Amino acid sequence: TSLVDWKLSAIINDEYYCDTIVDIMRISLERTIALHEGAAKRDKAAIGKLMEALVLAGIAMSYAGNSRPASGSEHHLSHFWEMRYLLDGRKAVLHGSKVGIAAALVLKLHQYLKEENLSPTSIKNSPLPSNTNWEPEIRRVYGKAAEGILELEKTAQKNAPHKHTERIKAAAKHWDEIMAVLNTLPPPQAVIDLLTSVQGPVHPSQVGIDRELVKDGVLYAKELRARYTVLQLLWDLDLLPSYAERLADWQI
Repeated sequence: TSLVDWKLSAIINDEYYCDTIVDIMRISLERTIALHEGAAKRDKAAIGKLMEALVLAGIAMSYAGNSRPASGSEHHLSHFWEMRYLLDGRKAVLHGSKVGIAAALVLKLHQYLKEENLSPTSIKNSPLPSNTNWEPEIRRVYGKAAEGILELEKTAQKNAPHKHTERIKAAAKHWDEIMAVLNTLPPPQAVIDLLTSVQGPVHPSQVGIDRELVKDGVLYAKELRARYTVLQLLWDLDLLPSYAERLADWQI
């Protein structure tokens, strides 16, 4: 999902994108997936190969100069939940567990989007989402960390009308290409099955993330960083609120 987020930003925002780095990440991904049976048994050789795959991913990120190749919307959700756990004084949950859960959720969001059957014309007519209650909501969900989020928006202007207009025009122009990218993703069940095969959690509730925290994450995790992902695309299309409700009620 992070590689697709990166490609989406390259298409819509002309962000730097490197096929060589993507190929390295895909090798790391494929090697990791191939290890799931051995990893589930805590086989030493499999764990060693897993570490090699993780190092390879680290090399890919070093080439890019940031974590973009391995961190997108799924990490935004995980980081949002981590911050909320810290702010609420709750015991932390392993980062990887939350990223795995979030990856399945993000794939479900992609599925919702593909089922919309949008056209360039309908995309061009996407209204600017209402920001009337944005600051109060940021203060509600981020608590004492809200000031940093508000400052980021002042410089990044992710939600500014002129930025929205630019991205909508680009999305409409390249919609066929965007859909082709989305169609490269596996279904959510593929990730769920992999997580289950290594006894990993698959539903937010398994790690104490309730419905409202899922919903808030989908709506506001994108504000953590000035990094374009499918969450911003869904906001641009004014689909994020309805998708957040649907995803919060998704029974895995």
